[in-house]
Amino acid sequence: MHPCDETDRRLQRVFDLVEEYISGSCTVETMAREACYSLFHFIRIFTRASLYSPYEYLIRRRVASAMGRVFREEMRITDAAFEYGFDSVEGFSRAVKRCCGRSPSQLTPEILFYLPSPWSVPRLETYRRVCQGSEICAWDEPGVGRWWGDGAGEKGGGEDCAPGPASKQIRAIAFEYLGQQGFGCLLSLREAEEVVSHAIGSILPNRTGRAISPGAPHPDSQNLFKVLLTHEACARRTEEMI
Repeated sequence: MHPCDETDRRLQRVFDLVEEYISGSCTVETMAREACYSLFHFIRIFTRASLYSPYEYLIRRRVASAMGRVFREEMRITDAAFEYGFDSVEGFSRAVKRCCGRSPSQLTPEILFYLPSPWSVPRLETYRRVCQGSEICAWDEPGVGRWWGDGAGEKGGGEDCAPGPASKQIRAIAFEYLGQQGFGCLLSLREAEEVVSHAIGSILPNRTGRAISPGAPHPDSQNLFKVLLTHEACARRTEEMI
């Protein structure tokens, strides 16, 4: 496991900042200052390290938090819009439609599966490995994928250490990617579960027992995002859209 480096630590501070000021006072500029990077450098690093640009992540987290309150607490859409820092209900509706494909009143609670839950260093590391196709199997084994925030060793130390199995993080990334590509309102949750399960099964194949050089692509691994989009359900919905 590659240790948590300084960039990861800075990005974790940014993720924490977004959650602390999710109501709207957080901006991309304040995110960059928290990470101690110039704005240009921060946008480049954040976009390369995660599934999102900083602005997209910020907006999607605000939409996810607001719609979560609407569904779980029956908060009015108007109240949710202002609670999470949107200047108007119209502005909130535009943001929701851009992120989810439909207006707030047309959405169901299932859409929350496609919006980002808070990112953290374990998800950054899993995303990195998914994109590289490297050592995905090993990363999902028991005792691997733990993160203490102190650069500790690969395998771990006790039941009180927070486990970070890759499959859990990959599942979140897969759903978020489907939402990002506009499938949140096109696939039923049952269809999406099938698509995601198939994709995870493809990139977490049975161990072959072959030695793999550190950082080298696993010979059986596939690209998660390609597997998702070429699944029969996604391909069919794409044809319907065209």
